[in-house]
Amino acid sequence: MTTAAALRSNTSCRFAGSGSNDKTVGNVDGSNQFWSGSNGSRCSTYSGAAAWSFTGDGRLTPTLGGRPVSLQLDGLTSA
Repeated sequence: MTTAAALRSNTSCRFAGSGSNDKTVGNVDGSNQFWSGSNGSRCSTYSGAAAWSFTGDGRLTPTLGGRPVSLQLDGLTSA
């Protein structure tokens, strides 16, 4: 059995091109800001290319425009 993740306080931005709206499946509420034809107000905080690397102990380190960003994973379970 797989349990759907609760998606909270997520932000989706696009800085080049266009496309279809984000698709969400599961437990989603109004705290999220997903792509729906244009960037929302939270996107002004982010600029630059997305990149990632791994630290020596194996942790994922994501960056946007060379600035580190944090990952928050809540409620992800599977069986």
